[in-house]
Amino acid sequence: MKWLPNYVTAVVIICVLLLAACNGEYIGIRKGENVVHDETTAWSSITVETTTGVDYMSALEKEVMIELNKARTNPAAYAELYIEPMLSQFNGTVFTGYGYNLITREGVAAVSECVNAMKAQTALSALNPAKGLAKTAQEWAAAQGPTGETGHGSGTDAFSERIKKYGTYTGAGENISYGYNDARKIVIQLLVDDGVSNRGHRKNIFGNYTHAGIGCGAHTKYGNMCVIDFANNYSEK
Repeated sequence: MKWLPNYVTAVVIICVLLLAACNGEYIGIRKGENVVHDETTAWSSITVETTTGVDYMSALEKEVMIELNKARTNPAAYAELYIEPMLSQFNGTVFTGYGYNLITREGVAAVSECVNAMKAQTALSALNPAKGLAKTAQEWAAAQGPTGETGHGSGTDAFSERIKKYGTYTGAGENISYGYNDARKIVIQLLVDDGVSNRGHRKNIFGNYTHAGIGCGAHTKYGNMCVIDFANNYSEK
C-alpha cells in the first residue's frame, strides 16, 4: 500500500506501500468454503528455498527470494496467511496495523483487491537465482542508495541497459521497494500495490519469469531499498 509522504516503491511506476505481515494459521473464506492454510504445509522448503548454497546474496536478499517464491507457488495461501488479516486493521484510509497511523491512497480496498486477485491467481513455478541479475540489482542499489533518488534510471543507467550487462534473456522486469529491510513487508508492499492502477509490481511478481536477482541496501532518504530484477530464460554471459 502507498503510505504518504515518506515511502516510495517502483517498478516502472514509483509507488509506496507499507503493510503488516502476519504469521501463523488463518482460516479464510473463499467460494463459500472454509479454506485453511498453515505455514507448515502450504510450502515445501525444497521448492521455495532456491538460494540454498548461493554465496553472492545477503541473508535479507535470500529471504526476499523465499517470500517471492511463496507468493508465486501458493498465492492463495500467501494472501490468506499474510495479507487478508490486514483487512481489519484500517480506519478509513489509515492503516493501524503497526501500532501507529499510516496514510494510504486506497485504504482497505487495495488490500481486498489483492486478496481476491491472489486467490484467483494460478500457481507458478519458483524463481531461481541468477548471479548476473543479482549483480545488476546490487549495483543499482549501491549506486542509487547514497543519492537519495528513486526510480529505474535513464540513459546508460536505465533498466533496459543495465539488465544487458551480465546476461541474455527473452523478457525482463524490475521492482524497487523503498523503506523496508524486512523481506515479507517488501513483498507484500509490491503485491498490494496501493495507488498503482495497473498493479505493475504485482504483475512482475507473477510474470512469466524464470530467474531473479535481488540487491538490498541503505537509502539516504528512505532508509532502505531493495531492487528485484526478473528475467525469463536468463543466461549468464
